[in-house]
Amino acid sequence: MTALLEMRGASKVYASGKRTVVALQDFDLLLEPAPAKIVTIAGESGSGKTTLAGIVLGFVAPSDGEVHFRGHDLRRLSRADRKEYRRHVQAVFQDPYGVFNPFYRVRHVFDLVFRNFELARGRPSGRRCSSGPSRSWASTSGTSSTSTPTS
Repeated sequence: MTALLEMRGASKVYASGKRTVVALQDFDLLLEPAPAKIVTIAGESGSGKTTLAGIVLGFVAPSDGEVHFRGHDLRRLSRADRKEYRRHVQAVFQDPYGVFNPFYRVRHVFDLVFRNFELARGRPSGRRCSSGPSRSWASTSGTSSTSTPTS
């Protein structure tokens, strides 16, 4: 069975002039597609957690090693395949205030996701997911489309 996500010997070295910083060194990870798992990365400050996340999300290229999703090397994905990858691999960030703009309504945040990942079927059904039950995102997320941010 092909691994869902596999990293082999992933390393990241940042260089600036004569100074180099090893942010991640020879990291291996194997996630099988079943059963489903929740994976948490924990470590001390400066241990490479953010660099690892950046590599897995495809935002940072490893200096060495390989990252495969369902057998496909992330470095060799076409633009369309990279978009499909990002539909399946997403992060939950620790600091929601650093990720979400509090001036946007919840509806706006979901609209961006639906538009960027082409999850809506045309304009009339704009808030209906293209896969799964025919329910609006508002009813599945426990929010209403008229909700406003609270502090």
